Amino acid sequence: MDHLLADSLHKHLILPPLLLLLLGLITCLKTLFRKRHGKTIVKDGRCYDLPPMVPLSTRETIKAFQQSDYLFKLMQWTTSYGPIYQVRLPSPHSRVVIVSDATVYRNVLSSPTRPKEFKTYRSNHDGGSDLFSSNDDFWKHSRKAISQAFSSKHIRRMNCVVVQKTNEKLIPLLDKCAANGDLLTVTKVMDSFTLSVICEAAFEYPISPKDEEIFDLFSDVMTDEMRRQLRDPWRSGILGVFIPAVRKQRLGGKKMAELGYKILHSYRQLKSPQPGTIIDMIAKNTNYQSDKERANDICVMIFAGFETTSNSLSYTLLELA
Repeated sequence: MDHLLADSLHKHLILPPLLLLLLGLITCLKTLFRKRHGKTIVKDGRCYDLPPMVPLSTRETIKAFQQSDYLFKLMQWTTSYGPIYQVRLPSPHSRVVIVSDATVYRNVLSSPTRPKEFKTYRSNHDGGSDLFSSNDDFWKHSRKAISQAFSSKHIRRMNCVVVQKTNEKLIPLLDKCAANGDLLTVTKVMDSFTLSVICEAAFEYPISPKDEEIFDLFSDVMTDEMRRQLRDPWRSGILGVFIPAVRKQRLGGKKMAELGYKILHSYRQLKSPQPGTIIDMIAKNTNYQSDKERANDICVMIFAGFETTSNSLSYTLLELA
């Protein structure tokens, strides 16, 4: 009898704490759900409206980002939901917000209270600070110095380089293919053309066939892996060493860093370098702590202009054809 009474008291004493724990867990989940999917947020005593949410599940959103035409999907969402909207993606943060408004994006990048978390972009070299993934003074001095290279004077000079490269490299190739009836992989041709133009116009560096071969070997896998890491940040951590694509990406980062050093060294060997170019601004910027930081910014500048320009030219030719 005493045993039954003790057992009954034990159940009644344990049950309420379990119920409280369960209720607390439910409350936390409801709060998290509201935080992720609510339409407003309260901060500093003020209520703010949140951007609209793309009506896709996390799985559907991930699938959309894995498609080759995901950039067109982003443009479609911008047209449908406005320049600022939310998407459901697995993230350690409460929200994933996509911004295509230049003014808002500039304010975010220049905000001292909003550190950039673009560590994935450091895979374009072998680690360390660069223009894309750094904050505060580094970002400001890098951007301020490089921006002078985009004056109207230097834009005209770059346009002359584009015309020269077109006449020397692109037109003869197209004429030859047309005369022989050969097939042409437009994206491959535009990749080579864009890379040579960027290196010549921005860095006064005539890229060699060997450099171009190394760039071609690693650029695609680096870009693809960077996109995967944007979706799955854990791939950029210590576990990435077990993934072949990540290992190849990291090797590519080292090769790109070597290219950055070569471009910097080549510039310093020039007897009469063009003043005011991007490489001139980078080389003479005394705010850099080392040549490694200079080489990093050279790498990210190449990647920043390479794929976007090459793809734009390829799709333009496709439409014209």
